[in-house]
Amino acid sequence: MYSVLFGFQIFITILIAIVIVFQKSSSDGIVSSNIGNQLPSNSQTSFISKFTIFLVFVFMANSLILAKDCISRYQREKSIINALENEPAPLENDVSDQNVPKME
Repeated sequence: MYSVLFGFQIFITILIAIVIVFQKSSSDGIVSSNIGNQLPSNSQTSFISKFTIFLVFVFMANSLILAKDCISRYQREKSIINALENEPAPLENDVSDQNVPKME
């Protein structure tokens, strides 16, 4: 699932870049339309601007899903390592004084 989400993230990133390039320079895109903390009205916003905003929301949602997946993977791996650390060592190859040469 991680590779599918990551591939989708790359696709969305490329699509956002293409959509931003094709926006009209007279509309000034998303940045200038939100100056003064005012959202643009429906008549001021073109379809391509709305589509860009939609893609940004999809990008952010996918980023959060990827982050949650990475965190859960890390916790699973960490718990496996902790379980192995707490496991007692095997006694088959026990080192004793008899089989260790002394340095003189």
